[in-house]
Amino acid sequence: MFGSQTLVATLLNLRWRMHISPVGRKEIATIGILAWMRYKHSQPKTVMKIRIGGTKLKVRSRTHDLEVAMTSHGGELDSLEGLLPREFAGTVIDAGGYIGTASLALRRLFPRAKIVCIEPSSENLKILRYNLRNETNLEIIHGALMGQSGDVQLSDRGTGEWGYSASPLADSSRLKTELLETVPGLSLSDLDVGSENVGVLKLDIEGGEMGLLTDDKKGLNQIPIIIAELHDDVVPGCSEAFFGLSASRQLVATPGEKWLSLSR
Repeated sequence: MFGSQTLVATLLNLRWRMHISPVGRKEIATIGILAWMRYKHSQPKTVMKIRIGGTKLKVRSRTHDLEVAMTSHGGELDSLEGLLPREFAGTVIDAGGYIGTASLALRRLFPRAKIVCIEPSSENLKILRYNLRNETNLEIIHGALMGQSGDVQLSDRGTGEWGYSASPLADSSRLKTELLETVPGLSLSDLDVGSENVGVLKLDIEGGEMGLLTDDKKGLNQIPIIIAELHDDVVPGCSEAFFGLSASRQLVATPGEKWLSLSR
């Protein structure tokens, strides 16, 4: 059977290699051509298992799951390396956990830290929980880090699973998008970890950072390292608010789309 799979893979590779984009070739090199074919040609959102760097993960076909997993594994958060000792045993927060691959990257960087992974989407959580199934000293929270407590609506802005956005219930009609579910809104104090114990906060929360930057400045300023992807396309002014927070800190652009805000 193994030989037959190898032959099929070889024939497919020879026949189609000139018709596959550079991105597709990178995906094939990462997960293998047979897994890639299933990923690309299954019904949308078919859950399948792949291996990346020796780690077995679940992803949904024809979504952004594979791209996100490869980005996380490919060093998206490597700019954090060396900013804290590798033996750091405090708390690392992954806000906007999606399918859990950023938490896996954070675990590789800080093997002794407690990781708190926050994800608002029940749909994404099903995949995330599998991908983090073997991790210890890790807490998964269903909710949206928004700077304030109380229910918020999770909306699909047409981006699919990786771009779900939470907004206060009173403002949900402003987004003019499909409402998915009501989830708990959270402030940093709701996490019950103590901001003074948090070494790293990773933010990729699709505009939710504006509420956090507006209502939870004191807690944010206690965290020595914040790495954030900013979403002015969802909530205008996110970058301005983040740069304002960082006026008394050190602001660093990373090679990707994220910014680092470091306490001095």
